[in-house]
Amino acid sequence: MKSVLKEKYGWSEEDAEGMSSFIEPMLRFLPETRATAAEMLKHKWLRGIHPLLPGEEEEIKKSS
Repeated sequence: MKSVLKEKYGWSEEDAEGMSSFIEPMLRFLPETRATAAEMLKHKWLRGIHPLLPGEEEEIKKSS
């Protein structure tokens, strides 16, 4: 995925790495190995783009 983002879409190495590390866990074939929504909300790539609102971090911790 990272190479496609870089070569086809012209993304920087850093952006392609961040996006790939975010998306790939959600695309795992086996459901038991696939990332959950709660896990993905903790991902550093998403947190850098959309900071959590006050109180959301505690809710995420409770659901984990």
